[in-house]
Amino acid sequence: MNKQSSGFSLVEVMAAIVILTLAFFPIIAYFTNSLGFVTQREILSEANDITVNTMEYLKKEAENTWNNLLETSLNNYNFADHKYFSKDNLITNSTIDYYAYELESGSYIKKSSDQANADFARVTLRLTWDETKDYSLTSILKARIK
Repeated sequence: MNKQSSGFSLVEVMAAIVILTLAFFPIIAYFTNSLGFVTQREILSEANDITVNTMEYLKKEAENTWNNLLETSLNNYNFADHKYFSKDNLITNSTIDYYAYELESGSYIKKSSDQANADFARVTLRLTWDETKDYSLTSILKARIK
């Protein structure tokens, strides 16, 4: 009996399904990881936008208000709606240190406790999320000419 077959056998079909399944799962895992990476980049991009815009605002405010610069300015800053961060998060995690030039005893810089007589300030804006991740930006603000 001569049997001519023009189709695939069950073993061939099962082998093809197994091979396609083994190739399909890594592709799905790749796309899943890509979505997580995109979300992380989106959070970092928003954190960068917030800190840069806030720092520019503080630089402008430093020309008018030097005392209590960080608290006053951040409370008055128009903090737009953001997907991942709130205004309170930025205010509670940020710091400002005032410094003064000491020219009598040589040229050096020392930390000053007197905001009114400080020549410049080092401001660090820090945003945190997930309790383990943070983004910070540090800049120097010059005091207005007295």
